[in-house]
Amino acid sequence: MPAADGQKTHGGGAIPSLRRLVATCVEVVHTRLGIFSSEIEEERARLGSMVMTCAFALFFFFISAILFVFLVVVLLWESYRVHALGIMGGLFLLAGLIAWRSYLRQRSERPVFLAATLGELAKDRRELTSR
Repeated sequence: MPAADGQKTHGGGAIPSLRRLVATCVEVVHTRLGIFSSEIEEERARLGSMVMTCAFALFFFFISAILFVFLVVVLLWESYRVHALGIMGGLFLLAGLIAWRSYLRQRSERPVFLAATLGELAKDRRELTSR
């Protein structure tokens, strides 16, 4: 019997059903791999940008710290040069410890790697097991 409104009817055999199932699985895998690829690319770009920004910041902070310490020591050369070096060293050590603690906090709070891909796969699993 012809289908109404020009809709196609699928044959009732096992081979066409199996082909549709395989096509659906391939489509789902293709979509998930696309999401995975996008997330990897975004993470790579984000990390590259962070590394370059951090490298520039560290370079300029290092140069400014050396120049600042040199200025303080030259200003206090006659009377308190050892004290000035000790205090400046202690301040830089304190700043380094604060930065290290901040790094550890950021590392522990980072988002789950490939969260969107894992979420989509979990959703697919729920859909497949609920049928």
